[in-house]
Amino acid sequence: MLNGFSVNWWKDRHNSHHAITNVLDADPDVDNLPLFVWSEYDLAKLPPESISTFIVPYQHWYFIPWTSSLKIIWSLQSIFYLMNTSVHNRSYLKSLTAERLTLLSHYILMYLVLRMTPSVISAVLFFFISQMIGGSFIALIVFMNHYACDQLTKSDGKDADFLKLQLQGTKNIDPGMFMDWFAGGLNYQVEHHLFPTIPRHNLHKVKPIIENFCKENELPYFSCSYSGCLITILQRLSHIAHIHSKQVDKQK
Repeated sequence: MLNGFSVNWWKDRHNSHHAITNVLDADPDVDNLPLFVWSEYDLAKLPPESISTFIVPYQHWYFIPWTSSLKIIWSLQSIFYLMNTSVHNRSYLKSLTAERLTLLSHYILMYLVLRMTPSVISAVLFFFISQMIGGSFIALIVFMNHYACDQLTKSDGKDADFLKLQLQGTKNIDPGMFMDWFAGGLNYQVEHHLFPTIPRHNLHKVKPIIENFCKENELPYFSCSYSGCLITILQRLSHIAHIHSKQVDKQK
């Protein structure tokens, strides 16, 4: 009711993400076509002469501004999810009415808040600025942990065991007093993915145990500064954009 998201939509989406982390054509968090292409594998799926042909060459430029739309996108996905009863299992159907009522309550509360603004223009600006700030804060944390890693094809994802899947597709943001507070503990994403039921405020206690385990067993353990994660993402998007532009030039 407070955030405007469907709980069951989030469970369905986020559980899928944890089960098939960073697997193309499977993990909903890396399914960003046609706005973003994260690998050469996805380039082959772009329809010819579509909008992607014109925007993908600039994807590394509009990535950061686009993050501000995340909350609006998730809110719309929640609404569509509750409207489409065919995607619900029996358990979700039991709470469907309650979910619809709480989501409706969210927008009633939002309307009452917007009515307190001095004008329609102020209400529109308040709504979009608040949604964009909220979206950016979410996106600029959660995206750093996975988009900065290599994505797996669906066949490679099927061959990987759970441990390998999580360690290859997940990266921590280096801890620090500010980052631990700002990210709310989600900068310890490797630990969160291996043990998702551990409370976030305890993830830092698990970190040295998992680091030692990975070192002893010669397993990858990725951790990087916040700026390093962001630079890696922008470089990846730029690399794919360059490949796409070369392919388009050859076709011409």
